[in-house]
Amino acid sequence: MEASVEQLVYVRDDEYTVARMSADGEPDFVATGRALAGVQPGETLRLFGEWGRHARHGRRFAVSGCERVTPSSVRAIRAYLGSGLIRGIGPKLAYAIVDHFGEATLKVIDGEPERLTEVVNIGPQRQGQIVQAWQEQKAIAALMVTLQGLGVSPLLAAKIHQVFGKDAEEVLATDPYQLIGRVRGHRVPHRRPHRAARGGA
Repeated sequence: MEASVEQLVYVRDDEYTVARMSADGEPDFVATGRALAGVQPGETLRLFGEWGRHARHGRRFAVSGCERVTPSSVRAIRAYLGSGLIRGIGPKLAYAIVDHFGEATLKVIDGEPERLTEVVNIGPQRQGQIVQAWQEQKAIAALMVTLQGLGVSPLLAAKIHQVFGKDAEEVLATDPYQLIGRVRGHRVPHRRPHRAARGGA
């Protein structure tokens, strides 16, 4: 199913995460699992797993895997923009932007950003800030996908990006041992070892 992260309820040291989720046409529900590590309020996820029932907390969705997807519904887009992930857009401005552009909001920001000035309280300066923040967020999202493809968990990927920024992918590809001592909770991704020289000391 596809659902938006409304709130992080609990995150354990081992990355086990409990989140309150919402999906169009469904009552809000709770999703759990380490696969949710690193997700943020406002993000829309494609969840894989199964329903279960906790003896104390009731019905829950146990997540075995998840993928970040572009929000498509008005509610999901409003939550995404108002979550703080895009600098320069708070909840009130997010509501105004989505109220004006509807389901086309993200397409406008990405492809026709000059139209943002159609919204009240968005002048050229704020429009420029929003566009810059949007491009940065897109770059981070793409990098997170690459890092997870290398076997790095979402939470650890976020930590690696925080330390190395746009150079994270190159660091992992050429010298992953740079992570040692710089990124808490690191585990150097498995790489095929070079053939050992015979007759070594």
